[in-house]
Amino acid sequence: MIPGRFEWRIALRYLRSSRRSGALSLQTIISVSGVTVGVAALMATLAVMTGFQHKLRSKILGVNSHIVLTDGRGMPMTHPEEVVRDVLKIPGVLHAAPFILGQAMLSAGKIVSGTVLRGISPQEEEKVTRLDRYMVRGALSDLLRPSGSHRPGIILGEDLADHLNVDIGDTVDVISPNGTMSAFGMIPKIRHFAVVGIFKSGLYEYDNTLALLSLEESARFLGLPKGAVSGLEIQVSHIMQASRIAHEMASSLGYPY
Repeated sequence: MIPGRFEWRIALRYLRSSRRSGALSLQTIISVSGVTVGVAALMATLAVMTGFQHKLRSKILGVNSHIVLTDGRGMPMTHPEEVVRDVLKIPGVLHAAPFILGQAMLSAGKIVSGTVLRGISPQEEEKVTRLDRYMVRGALSDLLRPSGSHRPGIILGEDLADHLNVDIGDTVDVISPNGTMSAFGMIPKIRHFAVVGIFKSGLYEYDNTLALLSLEESARFLGLPKGAVSGLEIQVSHIMQASRIAHEMASSLGYPY
């Protein structure tokens, strides 16, 4: 509300010097200026922190879903379609998509880097994250139909691709630490993948360590039973309700989720 003439009159009455000149005293000017600068600094700091929090949260939620549902025993989820039906019945839940998570090594030439493998269904992933908007080259759907190569596709974070010195169309070797035993010891599992896409989330933790595979290829490479997944990515109608919905979900599904 804009102050009226009466409010200005009261304010000026106490700001003016008690001398007959009626001018503002030096002490009054310094005091008002100090309060003004202090309030301005506080408002600027709050604005910067609020903007930073919003930007950071939007980047994290661009790669991750609102809620992640897994088996508390660390076991694969063997019947995800049944769990999805139960999850979608909970008020506030919009979408649920299966995913597979694992660790491996990526090799290109003489360069090797550790990575986190995430198996996704491209069509379902677009409903629970914003990874499709972070693609700088290629698309999530290219995981299912890599062009110009008979090898399965893989999508890398931009920093990871730069470290390996690879681009679209290049081949990388994915090495699993869980190989097969032989008379000569453990033989690591190695498979060739064609780079079909590169994404950039703006967060180094993801851009330097995350690699995406199709759900089927990741299950085959990591040796999961047919149809099994690591868990579900879930999107809710309002992010601020995610904690409440997660507790309700855990109570509704029961052990071991």
